[in-house]
Amino acid sequence: MSEWTDAQLGRCVESLDAGVSVNAEDRPHRAGEIGVLKTSALSGYVFHPEQNKAVVQAERRLVAEPVLANSILVSRMNTPALVGESCYVGDAHEKLFLPDRIWQLKLRANVPTHVRWLSYVLQSHEYRHFVEVHATGTSGSMKNLPKSALLSLPVRYPDEPEQAKIATVLSTIDSAIEQTKAIVEKLKQVKQGLLHDLLTRGVDANGELRPSYDVAPELYQESPVGWIPKEWSIGSVGSEFEIQLGKMLDAEKNLGVYKPYLGNKAVQWGGIDIGAAQLVRMSRSDLMRFRLTKGDLLVCEGGEVGRAAMWEEELDECYYQKALHRLRPLRGYSPHLMLAFLRYWTSRDVLANYVSQTSIAHLTQEKLASVVLPVPAGDEQLAIVSKLIALDAKARSEDQRLAKLKATKMGLMDDLLTGRVRTTNLIVAGSAAGTQVDADLLLSQLCKDLYEAEELAVSEYRRELFGDKFIPELVLMREGKIRVEIRKENVSHNTPHLHIKHSDKIDASISLLDFSTLAGQIDSKTLKFFLKKLKPLKANLLAIWNELNEKENSMGAEELISNLSL
Repeated sequence: MSEWTDAQLGRCVESLDAGVSVNAEDRPHRAGEIGVLKTSALSGYVFHPEQNKAVVQAERRLVAEPVLANSILVSRMNTPALVGESCYVGDAHEKLFLPDRIWQLKLRANVPTHVRWLSYVLQSHEYRHFVEVHATGTSGSMKNLPKSALLSLPVRYPDEPEQAKIATVLSTIDSAIEQTKAIVEKLKQVKQGLLHDLLTRGVDANGELRPSYDVAPELYQESPVGWIPKEWSIGSVGSEFEIQLGKMLDAEKNLGVYKPYLGNKAVQWGGIDIGAAQLVRMSRSDLMRFRLTKGDLLVCEGGEVGRAAMWEEELDECYYQKALHRLRPLRGYSPHLMLAFLRYWTSRDVLANYVSQTSIAHLTQEKLASVVLPVPAGDEQLAIVSKLIALDAKARSEDQRLAKLKATKMGLMDDLLTGRVRTTNLIVAGSAAGTQVDADLLLSQLCKDLYEAEELAVSEYRRELFGDKFIPELVLMREGKIRVEIRKENVSHNTPHLHIKHSDKIDASISLLDFSTLAGQIDSKTLKFFLKKLKPLKANLLAIWNELNEKENSMGAEELISNLSL
């Protein structure tokens, strides 16, 4: 590797230029204004230009350092974990300026340097370790990275053509990561929509999602929790589950043998964090009363009230403390379905009506028992749960894929930036005929194939869950707890329209032709607020409706929604 040069960052960086501190409003800048970046604009080695504050009129003349194209930003002062955070900026942002806590690197004209390559050097493990060692400051909450220290960072310089090839490989991986993040976000939206549908409409005898109340009101009955399928009954959490609070912790009074127990922090959406388990003395009666068995549902009594997880025997023996309720079915109600309702309720603040509020919110055993609970028949519960489990499995699979891509990137960075693996050696067989393909081109194609496969998987996954009759609800915008949706409707429901909905308080269908109210109820103030935003986008909204209902292309509709300025 004789053509590689060992030197310092200062070899290619002429200056580190910061901005100035100015007074600004705590909101992003608008048209005709300028913004100063917040330190959160540098996050995860990605530039987030929306993280800025509008500079007040009187101090606009004071700003000094605009965000340039093809540049690198570094946080010079931040928390210990974030000091030295860096990111690459591709496009210029003429209306955005640096604060005094962020540097912009200015490169030497006489030292050929590929900026994107250098940005990866400032993401490496070696760089993070260097920052941890050289950041100064006695405060435990804030550290400073001296300019002289950063410029002394050891760097191994390949020639510029190889810098460019390294940047191509790593930026291709970055593109795949961002695309996969987008897929994960889409799946989260799909999951939220499916959760709403499953818990309000259920599935029929054929395993298909029932038509919505708007389409087939004759299939529904009114209940204390809104419209539910006629086949369902209404009960309560207490009528369907035995509810038991856990063991009271008292170091002076607790006697017996030490046993592992779970507290509030161990119960998270998605599962139990065994790493948060602790030990407590348990008496013989405690061992019988508070031992967990597979399938127990644990619900947080305080903190994030209603947060819940299923105990799947992650340990052979475990117990739980008084900050948690343990739910066990009395009459065969599915704990997985109960878990789904808890997640649905917490997302809509349903449990707020049952919480005892002093200085800290608490969901007492009596209040939890009184929560109204829809009760589908046993077979339908199983059908709903099977779809929810399949949905969660898909989401976990995508999260794992994203984690694998990130690990691949870090491994490649470690190899390519140190020269242990050379891009000139990354040549692979391209075909049986023996043609050779450069690795970065192959990687680019693999990432493209991955993205296309993910897009196909999302589409197939929806059909797998609900067949061709699935009615997706695509969210256009949210304002507080109110959401605006466009849905794939039954063909008989053919007037282009959207839905404005908030639990059972607001549920209105609004025509996209003249924005009149077709059905449902909505107060005039709320309607006026949303129509002011929606009317100028009439053509866009009709295009989304046609994409979803005429072309039956939900992915295309989602793409159009992502481009809306709402």
